[in-house]
Amino acid sequence: MTSSPDNPRETEKSLARDSVGTTLTNVVLFIVGVVIWIAIARLLGPTWRGALALVMIAPAIVIKTGTFGFDYGIVVLGGKTRESLDVLTRTGIVFGLIVGLLFIGLLMIFMYGFPVAFWRLTQEVWLRPQYILIATIFPIHLMTLMYDAAIYAEDRIAARNTKELVVNAAMLALILIVVFVFNMRLVGVIGAYILANVISLAYAWKLVRGHVSLGGNIDIALGKKAVKLGFPVYLANMASFLMLPVMMLTLSYALPGTSGDNLARIAFFTMAYQMIDRTLPVTRSIAFALLPKITGASDAQAGELAAKASRHTLLVSLAIFIILVLLMHPIVEILLGKRYLAVVGAFMIMAPAGVAMSVTGVWSTHLLARSRPLMVARAGIIGVVTALILAALGFSYYESGREVLVASVAVVVGALVNAAMLLPSFCREGDLSPARVLIPTGEDLRDWQRVPGFVRELFSGRRRGHN
Repeated sequence: MTSSPDNPRETEKSLARDSVGTTLTNVVLFIVGVVIWIAIARLLGPTWRGALALVMIAPAIVIKTGTFGFDYGIVVLGGKTRESLDVLTRTGIVFGLIVGLLFIGLLMIFMYGFPVAFWRLTQEVWLRPQYILIATIFPIHLMTLMYDAAIYAEDRIAARNTKELVVNAAMLALILIVVFVFNMRLVGVIGAYILANVISLAYAWKLVRGHVSLGGNIDIALGKKAVKLGFPVYLANMASFLMLPVMMLTLSYALPGTSGDNLARIAFFTMAYQMIDRTLPVTRSIAFALLPKITGASDAQAGELAAKASRHTLLVSLAIFIILVLLMHPIVEILLGKRYLAVVGAFMIMAPAGVAMSVTGVWSTHLLARSRPLMVARAGIIGVVTALILAALGFSYYESGREVLVASVAVVVGALVNAAMLLPSFCREGDLSPARVLIPTGEDLRDWQRVPGFVRELFSGRRRGHN
């Protein structure tokens, strides 16, 4: 991880370059993700798409709960010294493998030890084989996250971006092959997802191998230190990222009985939220590039960089979500068909949550870098608990058929509560006023004028690298 340079302007330029590069990559990833999103929806239909959403809850939960903050510890501790990064990466890989295997065991215990609860949450018993298949990915997911953390700790943003492009393109190709060549549907899509993640693990290993020593002993004591450091932030991020699977399970439990209509409703809510979620990497590109820049920076410099990142992120997210809201109806009707138009209403309701989650990504990043993870954890947990309470009350009050509406409103309220709690903490930590954090300045407008130059610099640098 790069430390703070002597020249603050150079740090701002570095942040801008990485932000532009990451944004361009995430725009491409967004496009590829939307193509995958469209292909799966068209090929499966609403009922099977809902079934797939329920099956994919399992890996989503493992990804967000299985690291226990170890990956954040790698970024912060491993970014300071080479020796720490080497041993933390090795320890993290072993940790990810063991925890992944434990999650497989927990899933099997839940499926076969509590069959009624499993049926109630997942709607259909016939999904059990699909859950067994998807469980094979648990250790692969967690080990990949540890390798990714090592790449991030070294501030190798471009390498990470390239990896994400390759993996997502591979997944799209695999889905098309299993569906059109082998005529497989739900199982085929799950298989393509598994193979794509195997590719992701292999690619991450290749990127890390030449920079980090993977041969040697592990250090359990240092691993515990990494978990202790990252665990509070892990709690906050877990609460934030688990909003979708938790709300899906709540929605599934609230729907009466089991039917294709209920699975379709789950699909509509899931797809609307996924559109928000797929947009967040684009709007959070600045936050992603920010952490390595401010971890070693002074308080004053870190505050100014974070405030600038917050203002730019707010502008980008507002512009993107306004455009998407205006165009979502024709987009869904043309690309997915009229049978998916229920996605439009849910997306429009949840769009403000997308803006809130985008800008809180910057605030959380700054508070993490300044060793204030408990502030982030508290806000995230209260936000998701608020959403769950509101959803439970709404499901009991409104008549059947309004479940998707209730769940969508609950997501927005939870995101706004999280933002309302984080903003004062962010301002106090950076000695900033809310206006400095949220209102664009003339300097910000000049920054946008320099973006074309950064784009040209980015592509010219890649051409020189290939030569």
